[in-house]
Amino acid sequence: MNPGAVTEMLAPLRTPEAVSWWPLAPGWWLVIALVLLGLTFAAYQGWRYYQRGAVLRDAKALLHRLEEQLDDPRQCLAQTNALHRRVGLALAERRDCAGLTGREWVDFLNGLSRDDTASLDPDLLALAYAREVSRADAQRLLEQTAHWLQRLERPA
Repeated sequence: MNPGAVTEMLAPLRTPEAVSWWPLAPGWWLVIALVLLGLTFAAYQGWRYYQRGAVLRDAKALLHRLEEQLDDPRQCLAQTNALHRRVGLALAERRDCAGLTGREWVDFLNGLSRDDTASLDPDLLALAYAREVSRADAQRLLEQTAHWLQRLERPA
């Protein structure tokens, strides 16, 4: 027998089919599930961080509007004190701060900031209840409040 004849009797070589990417192996499904879970968790944490900062953004916007109302210092001081109360109640538990007044309230507000340089002056906060209020006092309180808001921690 002729060796060339034997090779002619063989069928031609077949190339294997291309490896399909679908359906995925179970390991890839696990990787996809973990990535989706991680992205969902990151998006949720980002949304919570944004929501926690909403209190401070709103307070800063209100403070900016109060700076335009310096013509009536008594009204400006009263609204600034209301702003302090609103921020304090939003950043802490109601039972911890709702009943505080006077020096305890000022100490509580100062304790919310990241450092001691952002302290609010108790005498300025008490001016809302004084008979005579000057525009300069209201301006000083607004400046202290702006600095205090800059130094506040975002709530956890």
